[in-house]
Amino acid sequence: MACSNATPSPAPKEATPEKAAPKQAALEEATLEEATPKQATPKQAAPKQAAPAAAEPVAPAVPTDVPGDTGPFSIALTSDRRPGLADWGGGLGVVVGALFWVIEPGGRVVEIFAGNDGSTWEYEVFTSEFMSTDYGGVWPGALLRSYSTDSTRASSVEAQERWNGKGFTKLANSDEFLQWTHRQPIPWRSGHAIALQTWFSNADVMEELYVGEDEQQSAAQRKLSRKVDRLLDRAVPKLVMVAAQAVESPKATWELFEPGTAKAEPAKAVEQAAAPSELPKLPGEPEQFLALADGTVVIRDGNDLWSWKPEASRWTAIERPVPPSEQTYEHLYADPAGELLMTQCKRDPSAGALWRRSGSAWSSVSLPTPTCVSALAVARDGSSWIISNELLWRRVSGDARPWEQVQLPAPWEPRDAIVFDGQVWIVAEDETKEADEDMAGELDFDEDGQLGHWAVMVDRPVPTPRVLYTES
Repeated sequence: MACSNATPSPAPKEATPEKAAPKQAALEEATLEEATPKQATPKQAAPKQAAPAAAEPVAPAVPTDVPGDTGPFSIALTSDRRPGLADWGGGLGVVVGALFWVIEPGGRVVEIFAGNDGSTWEYEVFTSEFMSTDYGGVWPGALLRSYSTDSTRASSVEAQERWNGKGFTKLANSDEFLQWTHRQPIPWRSGHAIALQTWFSNADVMEELYVGEDEQQSAAQRKLSRKVDRLLDRAVPKLVMVAAQAVESPKATWELFEPGTAKAEPAKAVEQAAAPSELPKLPGEPEQFLALADGTVVIRDGNDLWSWKPEASRWTAIERPVPPSEQTYEHLYADPAGELLMTQCKRDPSAGALWRRSGSAWSSVSLPTPTCVSALAVARDGSSWIISNELLWRRVSGDARPWEQVQLPAPWEPRDAIVFDGQVWIVAEDETKEADEDMAGELDFDEDGQLGHWAVMVDRPVPTPRVLYTES
């Protein structure tokens, strides 16, 4: 999403037996070990075979039905499915279903799939991983992926993998009773990443505990259920550090910008910070967390806000700008200058608010309209971009400056905004192109679904936009 962190996606739902569902939590003493657990192979991966000869990378096709001039923005990428944008530190992640691309500084695009660099991954999103694949972390040295590889009548098998420069390597994430996964990985300092590690009953246990609708648990099942419950009672969610590894980025598939035309983002000094294996015990289970420029980590746990500074031994409560309300949705953003921003959206009647925390004091930030903010991005020069009521607004540095509406010509409407490498990237939708109703019904998309005509725009000239994914 915006600023330095994408809006977190909801964690995949794990199925549980109808009459014996152990409690969900996280194990305190887990470590990362690169090994292959006994799990089903992802359906997206091809069987092992001799590596094909590396072919010259081929850029995707050029779209032929892109509507309209986009004014100050150029169309860079198009897709029949909604692309997600995330700042992965060393690259801008573009995720479409189970596929991803990386836009590196300067506009170099790395495509992992479609046989690039001899990859055995198929160019296909209609797989068991499509609805649950979760990417995040830091490109390329701490990029993580989790997804369900198989399911049973009682549960699913959750795979946890890490990028090694050529593909994904499985991490051992299961023991006799429990399995774990990383949620919402985000960049930290020095190429390290932070992720929420949670534990839950593994698929074998859930299968063993399963009973039919008219059945009763056996004595052995009840004993196993109590044992697993005790294990989960001793477990708590925790934030773990995923240390950076020396991984080279693959060869770029194509360039977005003409040589010499990309806006040069000044190189940031990278502080070589030590990476603790995990952060102090959490005060609760965070619904959202992010990292500020100085390494401070902020979490939102229901109505409570907490912060942790590097080298600190505990979390510190953050005073809220206003009392909480059950009818208000909140989201945190990180300002590149190191300040914390929080949007609030009152559901009924709909009303939005924006707050900035400088030091220990909150201040209200004016908005161009009274409606809720659906996306917020702040550039290093202090300029702010928001999407509110399906309109795009920009304000130059300074909270006292007026907001200016930025037009995206019809039929394009803004949906998301992020700043990366000194450039503003917008996800826009053309609602005049109807989605495939049969496919939408089959995949059970909601009215805001993922099918349709989508574009990723950038505030720099792009001579040749590319098609990321098409249904045809």
